[in-house]
Amino acid sequence: MQMSESQLSSGGSVRCKPALACLVTLVFCMAGAAALAQDAEVAQSCGDLPEPKDRAVISSPAQMPSVYLARLNEGNAEHVVDLFATDGVHRGPDGQIRKGRAAIREFYEGVLDGGPRKLAVGRSVADSHRVAFELINLLLPCNKDDPALAVDLMDINEDGQIQEFTMFSRPRPQ
Repeated sequence: MQMSESQLSSGGSVRCKPALACLVTLVFCMAGAAALAQDAEVAQSCGDLPEPKDRAVISSPAQMPSVYLARLNEGNAEHVVDLFATDGVHRGPDGQIRKGRAAIREFYEGVLDGGPRKLAVGRSVADSHRVAFELINLLLPCNKDDPALAVDLMDINEDGQIQEFTMFSRPRPQ
Protein backbone atom coordinates (compact mmCIF):
# COMPACT_ATOMS: atom_id res chain seq x y z
CA MET A 1 0.00 0.00 0.00
CA GLN A 2 1.41 3.41 -1.00
CA MET A 3 2.09 6.01 1.67
CA SER A 4 0.92 9.57 0.95
CA GLU A 5 2.17 12.76 2.52
CA SER A 6 -0.13 15.80 2.52
CA GLN A 7 1.26 19.28 3.18
CA LEU A 8 -0.58 21.41 5.73
CA SER A 9 -0.86 25.18 5.37
CA SER A 10 0.96 25.49 8.71
CA GLY A 11 4.04 23.92 7.12
CA GLY A 12 3.62 20.50 8.76
CA SER A 13 2.54 17.33 7.03
CA VAL A 14 0.32 14.30 7.55
CA ARG A 15 1.38 10.82 6.39
CA CYS A 16 -1.42 8.35 5.63
CA LYS A 17 -2.17 5.09 3.84
CA PRO A 18 -3.94 5.35 1.37
CA ALA A 19 -3.81 8.98 0.24
CA LEU A 20 -7.58 9.44 -0.07
CA ALA A 21 -8.13 8.22 3.49
CA CYS A 22 -5.82 10.98 4.71
CA LEU A 23 -7.71 13.75 2.93
CA VAL A 24 -11.20 12.44 3.75
CA THR A 25 -10.26 12.03 7.43
CA LEU A 26 -8.98 15.61 7.59
CA VAL A 27 -12.08 17.03 5.87
CA PHE A 28 -14.47 15.27 8.23
CA CYS A 29 -12.39 16.15 11.31
CA MET A 30 -12.47 19.82 10.27
CA ALA A 31 -16.22 19.67 9.56
CA GLY A 32 -16.88 17.92 12.88
CA ALA A 33 -14.87 20.50 14.80
CA ALA A 34 -16.84 23.25 13.06
CA ALA A 35 -20.13 21.71 14.16
CA LEU A 36 -18.97 21.36 17.79
CA ALA A 37 -17.82 24.96 18.07
CA GLN A 38 -21.21 26.62 17.54
CA ASP A 39 -21.53 27.78 21.17
CA ALA A 40 -17.97 29.11 21.49
CA GLU A 41 -17.15 32.79 22.05
CA VAL A 42 -17.31 34.95 18.91
CA ALA A 43 -14.40 37.22 17.92
CA GLN A 44 -14.89 40.60 16.25
CA SER A 45 -12.95 39.82 13.06
CA CYS A 46 -10.64 37.44 11.28
CA GLY A 47 -8.55 40.26 9.83
CA ASP A 48 -5.29 38.38 10.16
CA LEU A 49 -6.20 36.02 7.29
CA PRO A 50 -4.37 36.69 4.01
CA GLU A 51 -6.30 38.30 1.17
CA PRO A 52 -7.14 35.78 -1.61
CA LYS A 53 -5.02 36.33 -4.75
CA ASP A 54 -5.95 35.61 -8.34
CA ARG A 55 -3.34 34.09 -10.65
CA ALA A 56 -3.13 33.69 -14.39
CA VAL A 57 -1.38 30.33 -13.98
CA ILE A 58 -2.11 27.85 -11.21
CA SER A 59 0.94 25.64 -10.69
CA SER A 60 -0.31 23.51 -7.78
CA PRO A 61 -3.66 22.48 -6.22
CA ALA A 62 -2.69 24.36 -3.04
CA GLN A 63 -3.04 27.67 -4.97
CA MET A 64 -6.59 26.98 -6.18
CA PRO A 65 -8.54 28.04 -3.02
CA SER A 66 -7.01 31.53 -3.03
CA VAL A 67 -7.68 31.99 -6.76
CA TYR A 68 -11.25 30.63 -6.39
CA LEU A 69 -12.07 32.98 -3.50
CA ALA A 70 -10.42 35.99 -5.18
CA ARG A 71 -12.73 35.43 -8.16
CA LEU A 72 -15.79 34.96 -5.93
CA ASN A 73 -14.91 38.19 -4.10
CA GLU A 74 -14.58 39.91 -7.50
CA GLY A 75 -18.25 39.07 -8.11
CA ASN A 76 -17.93 37.76 -11.69
CA ALA A 77 -19.54 34.32 -12.10
CA GLU A 78 -17.86 33.77 -15.48
CA HIS A 79 -14.39 34.17 -13.94
CA VAL A 80 -15.27 31.64 -11.22
CA VAL A 81 -16.64 29.14 -13.76
CA ASP A 82 -13.46 29.42 -15.86
CA LEU A 83 -11.69 27.55 -13.03
CA PHE A 84 -13.88 24.46 -13.66
CA ALA A 85 -13.33 21.76 -16.27
CA THR A 86 -15.96 21.79 -19.03
CA ASP A 87 -17.36 18.54 -17.59
CA GLY A 88 -16.77 19.60 -13.98
CA VAL A 89 -19.04 18.52 -11.14
CA HIS A 90 -20.18 20.87 -8.34
CA ARG A 91 -21.84 19.58 -5.16
CA GLY A 92 -23.21 22.65 -3.44
CA PRO A 93 -24.42 23.45 0.04
CA ASP A 94 -28.00 23.01 -1.13
CA GLY A 95 -27.40 19.29 -1.82
CA GLN A 96 -27.71 19.73 -5.58
CA ILE A 97 -25.22 18.19 -8.00
CA ARG A 98 -24.43 20.36 -11.00
CA LYS A 99 -22.64 18.94 -14.03
CA GLY A 100 -20.93 21.05 -16.66
CA ARG A 101 -20.03 24.72 -16.80
CA ALA A 102 -23.53 25.95 -17.76
CA ALA A 103 -25.13 24.47 -14.63
CA ILE A 104 -22.23 25.61 -12.44
CA ARG A 105 -22.43 29.15 -13.93
CA GLU A 106 -26.14 29.34 -13.12
CA PHE A 107 -25.39 28.43 -9.48
CA TYR A 108 -22.68 31.08 -9.10
CA GLU A 109 -24.78 33.75 -10.80
CA GLY A 110 -27.43 33.11 -8.12
CA VAL A 111 -24.85 33.19 -5.32
CA LEU A 112 -23.32 36.43 -6.55
CA ASP A 113 -26.72 38.12 -6.99
CA GLY A 114 -26.88 38.14 -3.16
CA GLY A 115 -24.37 40.98 -2.89
CA PRO A 116 -20.66 41.45 -2.29
CA ARG A 117 -18.47 38.71 -0.86
CA LYS A 118 -15.40 39.01 1.32
CA LEU A 119 -14.19 35.45 1.70
CA ALA A 120 -10.83 34.09 2.81
CA VAL A 121 -9.05 30.76 3.01
CA GLY A 122 -8.61 29.37 6.51
CA ARG A 123 -6.63 26.20 7.19
CA SER A 124 -5.96 24.00 4.17
CA VAL A 125 -4.35 20.73 3.16
CA ALA A 126 -3.34 19.62 -0.35
CA ASP A 127 -1.84 16.63 -2.09
CA SER A 128 -0.92 16.14 -5.75
CA HIS A 129 -4.44 16.75 -7.09
CA ARG A 130 -6.80 17.49 -4.19
CA VAL A 131 -7.17 20.35 -1.76
CA ALA A 132 -9.44 20.80 1.25
CA PHE A 133 -9.84 24.23 2.85
CA GLU A 134 -11.89 26.19 5.31
CA LEU A 135 -14.06 28.95 3.86
CA ILE A 136 -14.15 32.06 6.07
CA ASN A 137 -16.72 34.84 5.56
CA LEU A 138 -15.04 38.05 6.70
CA LEU A 139 -18.35 39.98 6.62
CA LEU A 140 -19.64 37.96 9.58
CA PRO A 141 -18.40 37.97 13.18
CA CYS A 142 -16.13 34.98 13.48
CA ASN A 143 -15.27 32.48 16.14
CA LYS A 144 -11.53 32.97 16.64
CA ASP A 145 -11.03 29.28 17.47
CA ASP A 146 -13.07 27.94 14.54
CA PRO A 147 -14.12 30.62 12.04
CA ALA A 148 -15.05 28.26 9.18
CA LEU A 149 -18.37 28.78 7.46
CA ALA A 150 -17.72 25.64 5.41
CA VAL A 151 -15.07 23.15 4.37
CA ASP A 152 -14.59 22.81 0.62
CA LEU A 153 -12.95 19.91 -1.20
CA MET A 154 -11.58 20.32 -4.74
CA ASP A 155 -10.23 17.66 -7.09
CA ILE A 156 -7.95 19.30 -9.67
CA ASN A 157 -7.39 17.65 -13.07
CA GLU A 158 -4.16 17.48 -15.12
CA ASP A 159 -5.09 20.77 -16.86
CA GLY A 160 -5.17 22.63 -13.52
CA GLN A 161 -8.97 22.97 -13.51
CA ILE A 162 -11.50 21.96 -10.86
CA GLN A 163 -12.87 18.58 -11.90
CA GLU A 164 -14.98 18.04 -8.77
CA PHE A 165 -15.98 20.46 -6.04
CA THR A 166 -17.82 19.56 -2.83
CA MET A 167 -18.87 22.00 -0.13
CA PHE A 168 -19.58 20.88 3.45
CA SER A 169 -21.52 23.72 5.12
CA ARG A 170 -21.70 24.45 8.80
CA PRO A 171 -25.26 23.95 10.10
CA ARG A 172 -27.09 27.27 10.33
CA PRO A 173 -28.56 28.34 13.69
CA GLN A 174 -32.30 27.78 13.85
